[in-house]
Amino acid sequence: MKRYKFAVVLLVTLALLSISVFAQTLKPLDINTATEDEIVAVGIDKVAAKKIVENRPYRNKTELVSKLLLTRAQYDKVKDAIIARQPPRTNP
Repeated sequence: MKRYKFAVVLLVTLALLSISVFAQTLKPLDINTATEDEIVAVGIDKVAAKKIVENRPYRNKTELVSKLLLTRAQYDKVKDAIIARQPPRTNP
């Protein structure tokens, strides 16, 4: 039984590590232009994704926490997968 538990823990750990490595190789998602579905795909729940879209634009991704759209724990899980690009400046 101990071997079984160890094997399960090992497999889960390896799966989480591979997901983390895969997520880091992906292009970061711009929260200022992404769709709700794209935001959900990086690990943010549907309700929070909707609020993120409704409260655009963001100067930086940490505003998701300061505007109370994500908790610090939620943000920490997705911070490496998101960015908040700024639109190019136009001269008048």
